[in-house]
Amino acid sequence: MNQTNIDVTGNNISINLVETSTIEKWKKRLSKGYQRLKLWRNRASQRYQLQTLDDHTLKDIGITRIDALREASKPFWRR
Repeated sequence: MNQTNIDVTGNNISINLVETSTIEKWKKRLSKGYQRLKLWRNRASQRYQLQTLDDHTLKDIGITRIDALREASKPFWRR
């Protein structure tokens, strides 16, 4: 962090400036975190929907009820 002193009307004021690279790092981290949260939410939603499908629909997409339940039982953070 850079520190700059500015004299405003006879008062010495200290201002802390955050470097641009630090801001960019935080933007990148927040963006990655947001993307991960979206991924996890989508997984949880898809797994919930998968367990609600009937046997005919599961057969149409080529998976068994056991496969669907196995996938649906995974935690959202696991692939």
